[in-house]
Amino acid sequence: MKRRESIAPVGGASASFSVGGSAQEVRRVRRIGLLWTGTKTTAAISLDALRRGLRDLGYEEDRNFEIEQRYADGNAERLPILVGELIAAKVSVIVTASIPFALAT
Repeated sequence: MKRRESIAPVGGASASFSVGGSAQEVRRVRRIGLLWTGTKTTAAISLDALRRGLRDLGYEEDRNFEIEQRYADGNAERLPILVGELIAAKVSVIVTASIPFALAT
């Protein structure tokens, strides 16, 4: 899969995680990569919205998913490096703020 195919903007991001299943089924914690061009502070509202949306769908952080966060701190030139870190962390999906950030890789 190409990197760009695995990157989705926050507004349109969706993921298919299995929360149901048999008692014998091993639960898998999905890893979500968050890529943000700004700082952790500027991403807080969007990150909270992502967490709320996943909770509304029945997912529980640290049970069904965890979020790997990377922030460029306003330096868009760092985005390819941060994407590389998220890929190395074996995230299932990378969520970013907008299409231009996704295309920066």
